[in-house]
Amino acid sequence: MPTRKKTPPVVSAAADTPRGRQPTQVTLTLREGPAITVGLPPQFESLAMRWSYIARNRERWHLRGDDPAQGPGNPLCGLIAPADVTRIAQQAAVEVQIDADPRSEPYGWALRLFPWEYALSALTRGQRRGPLTVVRLIGPLRHEPPTVSLTRPAVLRSMPGGLDRWYDGAAESEMMLTSMGLSAQDGDRLVNPTLATLLGWLQGGKPAPTLIHVAGVDNHQATALLRLPVAPERSRDGMAVARGGGSGPGVELADVESVAPWLTVGRPPPELVVFNFYNSAVRLASRTVALGARFAIGYYDVIDDGLAAQFCATLYRELQGGNGQLLDAFQAALRQLREHPDLLRGACIVLWSAVPLLRPVAQRGRRAACPWRRAHARQGRAGAPHQCELQAAAARELLAAAQQAQHVPDAAGLPQQRGRRDPRHRGARHAQHR
Repeated sequence: MPTRKKTPPVVSAAADTPRGRQPTQVTLTLREGPAITVGLPPQFESLAMRWSYIARNRERWHLRGDDPAQGPGNPLCGLIAPADVTRIAQQAAVEVQIDADPRSEPYGWALRLFPWEYALSALTRGQRRGPLTVVRLIGPLRHEPPTVSLTRPAVLRSMPGGLDRWYDGAAESEMMLTSMGLSAQDGDRLVNPTLATLLGWLQGGKPAPTLIHVAGVDNHQATALLRLPVAPERSRDGMAVARGGGSGPGVELADVESVAPWLTVGRPPPELVVFNFYNSAVRLASRTVALGARFAIGYYDVIDDGLAAQFCATLYRELQGGNGQLLDAFQAALRQLREHPDLLRGACIVLWSAVPLLRPVAQRGRRAACPWRRAHARQGRAGAPHQCELQAAAARELLAAAQQAQHVPDAAGLPQQRGRRDPRHRGARHAQHR
């Protein structure tokens, strides 16, 4: 069983609010009945930041038994009609469709930051008979199977600079491969890579991985564990990688725009990337899907370490035994976590998908168009590039810039709020269990 030692509390980072055009609505899709369109108020960016803070600090109000999202205080009250709230409550799952532009991370940032899992679960709690699973469907949508193949799994273990004192990455890697029905010696592996090594690993001429399990440490926790001076470049979401290779003292805190293009550079891109570390859902997982991965899973803030291992092992075991059906495997893994309500803290586990999981693509008719796609369409049918071409072009541009600088500035300027670990717990997150 992977072991993670107690860490100091994570300190919140400064936030810059990006400006420019933003989506004005989201679509909620259920298995049955028409989709629900939710219009967003002008102040939604502030709303998203406020409720992200509330969800990440759940421990404070949970101990008092005072959930601010219960009743009329829920941020979605007034945005979703009561009849539609009842419809959602009668379902086992709901998809929240969010537009994204692979060329620009700031577009739709507030929709990605907003804690949909927490808000929708709290909104429907009084009417539900069971748990509600929330899937984030990030556009533009793709016509691909809602499945994940385990034919070419890979494990990326990135705990440089002594971070392996707190995390047993070797044991985690073996457990994940065993859960897939493989021996501990099978599967492709990469340990403590630099960004350049990671690029070479995925472009090495061999078949690209279909699934990548990332056992790592996010920038915020790495800064706290290694007692690094807090600086703006260390306050951005991302992942700790080696500087100069190996497990020596060199650590680079790579931001999202450095990591996501590398992970999706394989051809074809991975079907699923699982980020098994803190603060990986809002930016890193969503950006990985926007740049070409079919699915990505990350944690909104923090999670109990034992539950994180149990979640991933159950997910892979269900994928291996269930013909790769991701939604079924995801729901089965969440059910396992709900058996330990005393350990469920924090915000949520987030599944990002570029493929509709609740309804076959054929039932949806024409592909939904996001605003930047419509802008291309207005230029004429011949001048509108296919979304895969746009994703590939965006990834190439980011890779070129990152290769030149070995570090891409945080162009998005997204709010960088982080989960706070309660020193009384070894970990603290609550999965979608309400």
